[in-house]
Amino acid sequence: MAKHTINRDFVRAIKATGEYQGFADAELRGFAFKVTPTGGIAYTYRWTKPDGKQGRKVIGHYPEMLPGDAREIARKEAGLIDHKGDTLTVQAERKQKKSRCSGRGGRADLARVFARPLPHLHGNAHEDAARQVQMIAHAFPALLGKTLDAVTNWDLEQWRSAELKKGQKPAT
Repeated sequence: MAKHTINRDFVRAIKATGEYQGFADAELRGFAFKVTPTGGIAYTYRWTKPDGKQGRKVIGHYPEMLPGDAREIARKEAGLIDHKGDTLTVQAERKQKKSRCSGRGGRADLARVFARPLPHLHGNAHEDAARQVQMIAHAFPALLGKTLDAVTNWDLEQWRSAELKKGQKPAT
């Protein structure tokens, strides 16, 4: 994969070709974006795991996230993920860093996120957003104590199964 300076102008210039396309960043190793055959763009971070296997994490999608913001998130992820060739000291430091991030002063759990005011929204938009937050909090009470990055597919599948057992239709 050829390396490019991934910025807003470069991403805007990419056109869908009907095939998957990948572009690596020249500035940050492992940061890239892929273009789907239909033109969808996803930012990714790739690394080699300590066991030698390749890891890849989707960071976000364009245009909801700009390239500079995605690069910064990828840079933070690089600081939290164990890579092949890391010394035991580096791995231990990374483990401490992860525990600090998930501790009290780190990321907020979903209940605290949903309790925050929405000062940037006004009128109907504020009421709609507040109603959406209430609906999510009501539908997923078991997840409110978790941070967003701690919610797994398994958690969502357990919720889905429970709802189907209650009589909800799959489309709901």
